[in-house]
Amino acid sequence: MAWLLVPRSIHCPIHSSGRLLETRHEQKGSDPLVSIPVLLTEIPRLQAELIHAIAADAGDIRCHSAAGYGSLDDAIDATHAAVLVTGQSAFELTEPYLAILYRHPCLRVLAIRPDGVAALHMLRPTSDVIDDISPAELTETIRTGDRPR
Repeated sequence: MAWLLVPRSIHCPIHSSGRLLETRHEQKGSDPLVSIPVLLTEIPRLQAELIHAIAADAGDIRCHSAAGYGSLDDAIDATHAAVLVTGQSAFELTEPYLAILYRHPCLRVLAIRPDGVAALHMLRPTSDVIDDISPAELTETIRTGDRPR
């Protein structure tokens, strides 16, 4: 299983907590390590135990369970989750996970099927340069939200 590595400098001002990552120190005077908060939900217990073991070996991934929180949104806010790891129900991005991504735009949802195939869902800003936009292209872009053809 491959994990998404996130550099120390990432900061997400639009995430509900205002941050993606937390920094901690192993020893006084040592370099800070990045701690990536991961929230586990709707996955089989054995799979959760394997993910916990992988995270413990990695050292910079901190797993939390969504159980015990009022809602998944409450768990995301309380744990400052950067990644939500879930089961097959989110493999095709549908509700409630699509709505969760809109409410937490810096969150990534990693859906893992029982056969080990995974899908990573995230919102990504995109931009296109439109050289010398014409009036017709301007109106088409505004109407469609897409780059003019």
